[in-house]
Amino acid sequence: MGSNIGPAPRQCLRRLGEMETMAMYSPACRLPDELWHLIASQLTRNSLNNHFPVELIAVNRPLLTFYLSLVYSNVCWSRLDKGVIRQLISLQSPVPAGHVKRLRIHAWFIDSIRAQDGSSADRTRDTLWKLASSFITKLFAKNTAHGVPITATLETIGAQYDKVFSQTSSSNRKSISSKRFSFPRAIFPNEVIITAMMTAMQHMHNLTTYSFELRHLPLTNSNMRLLRAARTSFAGNLRRLVLHTTIRRLASVVAQADFEFLDQLELHFDYDVTVGQHAIGISSTDDAKDQEHIETELYHLQTHVLPFINALRSNLHELAISSTSTVDLTALFQGLDTFPNLRSLVLNIYFDESHLSDAQPLVHFLTAHKTTLLHLEFKPVTPPSTGATAGATFYGNNRSNPPSTRPDNAPLAEVAEGRRRQSWARIQTLLLAPANEGLLRNLESLTVPVSLLHTRNVDDSTGSTHGNPTSASASMPSNVTPTLWQTISLIKRSLPSLTSLAILDRKLSYAELIHVLDIFSDKPFQLKTLYIEVLVMDSMLLKALATRLLGLKNLVVVHAAGGLDVVSAHSSFACRAVQCIWLPATYAHVDHYESPHELVY
Repeated sequence: MGSNIGPAPRQCLRRLGEMETMAMYSPACRLPDELWHLIASQLTRNSLNNHFPVELIAVNRPLLTFYLSLVYSNVCWSRLDKGVIRQLISLQSPVPAGHVKRLRIHAWFIDSIRAQDGSSADRTRDTLWKLASSFITKLFAKNTAHGVPITATLETIGAQYDKVFSQTSSSNRKSISSKRFSFPRAIFPNEVIITAMMTAMQHMHNLTTYSFELRHLPLTNSNMRLLRAARTSFAGNLRRLVLHTTIRRLASVVAQADFEFLDQLELHFDYDVTVGQHAIGISSTDDAKDQEHIETELYHLQTHVLPFINALRSNLHELAISSTSTVDLTALFQGLDTFPNLRSLVLNIYFDESHLSDAQPLVHFLTAHKTTLLHLEFKPVTPPSTGATAGATFYGNNRSNPPSTRPDNAPLAEVAEGRRRQSWARIQTLLLAPANEGLLRNLESLTVPVSLLHTRNVDDSTGSTHGNPTSASASMPSNVTPTLWQTISLIKRSLPSLTSLAILDRKLSYAELIHVLDIFSDKPFQLKTLYIEVLVMDSMLLKALATRLLGLKNLVVVHAAGGLDVVSAHSSFACRAVQCIWLPATYAHVDHYESPHELVY
């Protein structure tokens, strides 16, 4: 949002001191800052597009602070445009930069600048060079005014560039490409932007969350400079680190990410494009080479990633792992230490046997932390298709299905959901084992999917399944599917302390929803947050939610498109302070869910 609103007017910042002196004798100056914050929040809510009236920042320091926090608390550098240029110019000053709390950097932001530096396209090159010229001029003027020039050569470079560019007509600007190589390196937009970003990062003394997304891109010198700058600038305050790249490249990234006081870590293992196609069900011409790449990933996981995570064992409170990598994550859970202060675990990974060959280490990790874990999220990623018969094992066993509902004719989203839910069945079986009865007892927040296949009894020692129905299924009502009933049984194990619940991958009927709500029949005030997916959104369903969950504060419902009367939906909770979010059914058909619990906070 900051890049769209633009920087605060400079004259307001310049005159703030004398204005505060004048305001000392005003009754308004005696109001506490908290009250001014409430006033500013109300003004923002009542304004057009929820923008704070910028002309009010000159009233006093609390309103200015509120404005700066509103504009600069979240900074994302993902593409080069005029908004980012304006934002970077403002962030060269410690005042606005000091209000940045969360910084997100996309590596392709730098990669695209480097690629466009050498582009032969006239329009793209001219646009970038105009931005660079404007940026150099403004940046130098701003820093010179404060007595802090970025480099001693920026003024000369800017003047030289302006002279060459202004004397070159549009039809002859292709000749610039031959001249620009004689310019000092700092004239390149890539170098200018990198320098400005590093300067801004040095001023972000209050930053608490840092996200760096490299994805599949190479780790260039520019990216390494940003990583080193982050380590230098944020080492003392950073609490949350988010890294998004392949396991092989993550090994190099974590070498520059040894933040001492981290207590929240989020790692995304991306698919490595160098791994062969056989891993995703497509024939490969060189399986040996593909296997070598997979073993290389496993090596980096064990020798670089695991030591990095385990080094944080004393302070880590929250751990989130997301993966679309081909590597077998069994080694990850086998190698993780015990984290004495771990409160939250989020797993957005493949749960099928190709990517988690042995699920017991995962269960052992949960067991080791069952007394400390308060927040647990299982969010399965859809396993890759293994050929033309993909989905047959998930739908073909139901012989009552007509041919039109078989995998070959099923919607792609439905087939993908089937693979995802089936992969979860094995994990659910282990969690329902008698030996794991108290595994979820202390949870306050739980996100759990509904499996597709009816799981069976599990051998406590081996994890193998048997054909006899579980005892939980023996008392199953006739209007509930076995898979949902087993999910309900799993939820009941965390009932003593559960206040937040999210049920994924199952569109509940009214009867099924009632059985879910019956879990809390003896504790109607206990559940505060609920995320569900439903087949039909009607008045009966809304009434059930409103009357059975009397303590509900936050509600997220994924419903069929066109099946919601928003007025009726909100009126059902009109007498209570319940925050409601209604989402279309298409929201549920994604692998990387936004955390259901974060939607309402």
